[in-house]
Amino acid sequence: MPDILPHEKGFHVSWDQMHRDARALAWRLDGKGPEDGSWRAIVAITRGGMAPARPPIVIFTQCGYRQREKLPPSG
Repeated sequence: MPDILPHEKGFHVSWDQMHRDARALAWRLDGKGPEDGSWRAIVAITRGGMAPARPPIVIFTQCGYRQREKLPPSG
């Protein structure tokens, strides 16, 4: 039987773990922006719908931002 390469094993993360990690990152980023500790924007480029975009959305919300824009894909 051939050995399984590391990237073929997969790395599974639960939604709860993803939310915990995203919140922890947001707390670490809070107050450490380049302009007097605040951030002007958070940019996330994802592929595959809103599920891959969930971690940036959690970070965005935890940092206190409320307005977000979604741009349609361009062909």
